[in-house]
Amino acid sequence: MQTNTPDGAHPEMWARIEWYSTGGLNYLGYKSPQADKLLDQALETTDNATADRLYGEAGKIVAQDTAIIFVADPRDVMVLRKNLTGVEHVPNYPWALNLAALQKG
Repeated sequence: MQTNTPDGAHPEMWARIEWYSTGGLNYLGYKSPQADKLLDQALETTDNATADRLYGEAGKIVAQDTAIIFVADPRDVMVLRKNLTGVEHVPNYPWALNLAALQKG
């Protein structure tokens, strides 16, 4: 099991490093020439709708190949005092709270 956290939310930031044949976080060595081609096409297009469709098609191939099996869809909930300020959520890590930013109001 692994939890990988790229630098951004765009599909390119996740798909290429995890699903691409030479991706930096492709620890299990998944290879799909079809998925690689779709990711390349999505990266090269300037049309957002086309890119979204291509990323979606690549994702379907990866899912059908069971290269990745998602085992959880956690919901992040924080319960805080009203006078607590400086609360920052770190989006790349949906289960983390930046404790260093907390301040008592």
